Amino acid sequence: MRKYKPSFKHLFVKVRLEKNNYKVGQQIKTPECVIRAVERMIHDLDREVFIVLHLNTRNSVVAVEEVAKGSVDCVVISPREVFKTALLCNASSIILMHNHPAGKTDPSEEDKTITNRLIDAGKLLGIEVLDHIVVGNEGKFLSFREKGFIKGAA
Repeated sequence: MRKYKPSFKHLFVKVRLEKNNYKVGQQIKTPECVIRAVERMIHDLDREVFIVLHLNTRNSVVAVEEVAKGSVDCVVISPREVFKTALLCNASSIILMHNHPAGKTDPSEEDKTITNRLIDAGKLLGIEVLDHIVVGNEGKFLSFREKGFIKGAA
């Protein structure tokens, strides 16, 4: 009798999406809806955090993900990480969101650059980037779409 010798030529990946208490199923119509959907995740943080809301064709939230944590003034974002969950949960669109712990909602040039890169990546994948919201202190926020930094269908 021959013994089975495992082959490590193939990598098997198992992915499990976990449900939590965030507002999965909530329909997103305005930037205020986005803030309400993730207020527990982004409230009073001492460092930048990048969050993605994954939406279905009716703009209902199917997943909320904290993609990256950074330092007090930056967070490193990879398009690969941003779209991984979107693909796994069949999202048709996403909304990007990050905070500025210093409180100002003015987007940096880096914020604008990464947003445009993610919009381009989303076009290749067929996943629309609907908005990028920057959250400051005391309930203040800035919507890229409302400010005209993101144009097109929404």
